[in-house]
Amino acid sequence: QVASYTQVAMAEFKLNKNHKEHALSDLKQLKDRVVYIVSHEKAAGTPLRVHPKEKVIHCGGGLGKWTQWTAKKMGRLVMCNDQKCPVMGFYNAAAGKWLAIKNGIVTTGAGGNHCEFIVFNKFKAVLLRKAQDAEKGVGCKPNGQMMDPNSVGEDASGRFFIFDAALVQKHANLFLK
Repeated sequence: QVASYTQVAMAEFKLNKNHKEHALSDLKQLKDRVVYIVSHEKAAGTPLRVHPKEKVIHCGGGLGKWTQWTAKKMGRLVMCNDQKCPVMGFYNAAAGKWLAIKNGIVTTGAGGNHCEFIVFNKFKAVLLRKAQDAEKGVGCKPNGQMMDPNSVGEDASGRFFIFDAALVQKHANLFLK
């Protein structure tokens, strides 16, 4: 039985160990793909979401438009871990905003340096670090609130799994049990 878009969008998503095998494993797969960025299950275990009115970011919610991000290569490379890494941006079309780190918080932005990230592989997960300052990262607390970007490490709170939105919606029965 295939779930409708409304059922998928309204359902709560909570990451479990069986989901991880479906996460994108190659960062090359990110380009121009609509994705869910899901926090580690030891953090909130839920997708990054834009609050519809306030345009703030938190971890929590279903699989609707407020948790869907288009991954974009920003056209430049930076050195990271002794290799050249592409600078990425994550755009939420519903909000018309980019994922950003600015003024000491994880938030949304209109584009530019605050909205540019380096994506590092860490086991099956990824770390999202600000391209301008890789000491700052995106992290999620177990209650779904965002962490101070200056205190995000490489532990579970700073790890995310990235899923192809089309795959998740096609196989919603696997993700929403």
